[in-house]
Amino acid sequence: MNEKEYWREALRRGESPPGAEDVAWWRLDIEHPSLPEEAGWAYLSGDEIARGERYRQARSRRQFARTRAALRLLLAGLEACPPRALAFETGESGKPFLADSPWHFNVSHSGRYALLAFSRRGPLGVDVEEMRPAADLPALCELAFCENERAACGQGGDLAAFYRQWSVKEAVLKAWGAGIGEGLQAFSALPGEGAEWRLIARELAWWRPCRAWRLDAAPGYAAALACCV
Repeated sequence: MNEKEYWREALRRGESPPGAEDVAWWRLDIEHPSLPEEAGWAYLSGDEIARGERYRQARSRRQFARTRAALRLLLAGLEACPPRALAFETGESGKPFLADSPWHFNVSHSGRYALLAFSRRGPLGVDVEEMRPAADLPALCELAFCENERAACGQGGDLAAFYRQWSVKEAVLKAWGAGIGEGLQAFSALPGEGAEWRLIARELAWWRPCRAWRLDAAPGYAAALACCV
């Protein structure tokens, strides 16, 4: 199997929900058996290699290298350039971007999967979460969610609903370019029609018009996409 084939096996393009047809997203299986142990590193810049090598656990190093390589490979296809020719810059919130490019992009990873999303529409955010039981979910629910959101996930007792709620909150904040520690209660997100979430502004100073959708990530995972309009 050549290099292009093993990445093709590990990367799968997802179906964009109604209303987000101009957003393309892919799911990367970070632990796919087609990927050789050193997959990804050859595409990275020197700074990225140094950053990846700082992770102590081998799984974390693989996760970083393969996700970053997939981002470079997909963007290179959109920009019609070699993957290593891409020069990322960083915004005030730490969100990477390409100068003089029409493409907005965002990446998230959890467990064995990463999601990568791309659009010309405007700033976007994507989030994927492995749905793992945790004793502190009710406390996190109290801290992060508004009253109507807490009710929708049973005060953190409904595991799947909690992670669906968390994924959309994080995706919207990433689309805004805000850190996860900021603005969590500036808006509410409630299930709407189909895959789209209903977003309700609570603190208008934070609000930037945005739409958000649930994504089908993988069994045992919750995922969401958000895009500013």
